[in-house]
Amino acid sequence: MNSMNIKLLAAVLAMVFAFPELGAAEWWVEFTDKPSAASFLFRPERMLSTRALERQSRQGLSPNMLDVPVESSYVEAVRALGYSVVARSRWMNAVAVESVDFPADLERLPFVKGIRSVKKLRCELSTTVATYDYGAGTDQIRLLNGDFLHQGGFSGEGMAIAVLDAGFVGAQQMVAFDSLRSSGRLLGTVNFADTLSVFAVNGTHGTSVLSTMAALVPGSFVGTAPRASYFLVNTEVLASETETEEYNWLMGAEWADSAGADVINSSLGYSTFDDPLTSHTYSDMDGNTTVVTRAADWAASRGILVVVSAGNEGNSPWTYITAPADADSVLTVGATDLLGGYATFSSRGPSFDGRVKPNVAAPGAGIRYVQSNDVVNSGSGTSFSSPITAGLAACVWQAHPSRSAWEVIQAIEQSASRFSNPNDSVGHGLPNFDLVDFLLDTDNPAPVSGLRFGPNPARDFLSVWSELDGTSEVLDVRGRVMFRWDQWAGLPSSLDVSGWSQGIYFLRFTTTQGSSTARVLVE
Repeated sequence: MNSMNIKLLAAVLAMVFAFPELGAAEWWVEFTDKPSAASFLFRPERMLSTRALERQSRQGLSPNMLDVPVESSYVEAVRALGYSVVARSRWMNAVAVESVDFPADLERLPFVKGIRSVKKLRCELSTTVATYDYGAGTDQIRLLNGDFLHQGGFSGEGMAIAVLDAGFVGAQQMVAFDSLRSSGRLLGTVNFADTLSVFAVNGTHGTSVLSTMAALVPGSFVGTAPRASYFLVNTEVLASETETEEYNWLMGAEWADSAGADVINSSLGYSTFDDPLTSHTYSDMDGNTTVVTRAADWAASRGILVVVSAGNEGNSPWTYITAPADADSVLTVGATDLLGGYATFSSRGPSFDGRVKPNVAAPGAGIRYVQSNDVVNSGSGTSFSSPITAGLAACVWQAHPSRSAWEVIQAIEQSASRFSNPNDSVGHGLPNFDLVDFLLDTDNPAPVSGLRFGPNPARDFLSVWSELDGTSEVLDVRGRVMFRWDQWAGLPSSLDVSGWSQGIYFLRFTTTQGSSTARVLVE
């Protein structure tokens, strides 16, 4: 699908999904089934873009009930009772209506499964291959070895990233995004929090986040995915914090899915609201409770690589990750400084049900980004850690398109500095995207027969035996060769690892017949 068709689809989807600012009494009406599902599943192009279908196909997925639209006859029945349908969600199989009182007559409809209230406060919206000279972005890219991906020719070409965020004011005219606009890689925009353009309202948070990935001004600032394509999706209302924004996020993720996004980055998180009675508690961070967390997992189930910020509550009474960072199928990113040390403002884990969160961490304290006036500034927050990681994830997925989103997440975790010993602050630690590329490389030859090694885990020594002559190497998680020796057939070699740091290492054995690589844990 060419860029013009994608933009047209994006515009159509915007008309289908967009809705005006909702009133104080908002009700989500969930339906029991989707009786027209068979016809849509028989012709999936009626409900998903070509790009979305191709993304699913690459990962062995097929359209299912989550992709099927809400039953139109049910929607019309709701309207027939005098209600205005202001939003709909195929993932929830529900529509949103406005009513001062509980819509009891809707509850009596035979196809209505349940109704829940979502309180919203009325408010006024703010109007306010490459080898790159990364400029101010150098340190944050090189700390994760992202420059190796770019040098290999993987800068995000062909990948589509949906940025679910607050406003993108200024992005339509910034020099930092000239390449993005002129090359037709700005694929579409939609605003689920207001009827105005994403470039007109809700500030510049989304603009700053976007710059860490998409900016391309060599010598001044280059982002982590400077050649990727982007969808800009506004789901946030800056002047208030209410649960309605979680539903906006749900709608934004569905829109991004239909438009064919490969990656979603979201630097948003939800914990407490303006009305304390509607606030979440830590027990809600269990991966299954909040609407936005469920939406994030639904997006992941459709083959999208979802990357979210852990939250900035590390020094606050809340302390823990915020939704949707607790989702079990997303890559949650905490923050470090530019030396790799934990940034104390970064929200901590685990999830309430005890899973490792954040999954990994990335630069988020004192990082650089481009302001809406094209001035490079410094700032802090997991709002930056997430897109820095998401951009590199898109680049490494570009390099390995046959891999699934979940395989990319697993490789990112396995490459990280604390993979064998995660904690509640940085999870598995700093990813090494040079190593991620290696772990995803399907072109590595099959293991050479006749190679044995042990013990694994190793504490004091590692012994290696082979039936062939060859060269053995042990590499650390950052790709550095720790030890290299010639291996002679039938003669065991023993390596002293008693003084090595605990963690994952890689044993690589090379002969004239090929190479074999295996993971070794040193305790």
